[in-house]
Amino acid sequence: MTRNSRTILRTISAAAFLSITTAAFALPSNRTITYSIRETPTNEESDVLWTITLHLHAAMQSGSAVGWQVTQIDFRRTNGESPDSLWTDSNPEFNDTENLWWITHGNPNNPAERDFDNFPYTTKTAAAVSNAADDLDYELETATSSSGLFSGSVVSASYALKLVEEEEPIAEEADEPVEAR
Repeated sequence: MTRNSRTILRTISAAAFLSITTAAFALPSNRTITYSIRETPTNEESDVLWTITLHLHAAMQSGSAVGWQVTQIDFRRTNGESPDSLWTDSNPEFNDTENLWWITHGNPNNPAERDFDNFPYTTKTAAAVSNAADDLDYELETATSSSGLFSGSVVSASYALKLVEEEEPIAEEADEPVEAR
């Protein structure tokens, strides 16, 4: 084998090793989780009053645990005939030094929907985006539910949604079944 052949072979081997190593450590794809709060929580045919959408980005991984950055939370209130109201928090925060939602997945390369059931408690203010008179103070937390309601996934949600200038929440529940998708 000539010197050039050995150099080419080493280069090909190093490139193959690098691409295998990179593929093994690739982070999961971005995710979107949506919670639907219904007029009658136990009836999947009832009107959806609120949708809360979490935009997730896998920021770090340690074994099967993935640290998800919640890049944005959107709150959409259905207003019947009128256009929906929308609020957005583009910098949610958690009680974690890295500001991440850590989840241990059975398969971190292909996380299951149920892996995202336990959303950690967070409270902050979401900015009014459209058809909203004021910003929205919120508290939100979800937990795994064994409920057989709905055709999809169900979580138990505790939340409080209040316009900044108002005294009383416009929506507030503890351990309410909420559709998650």
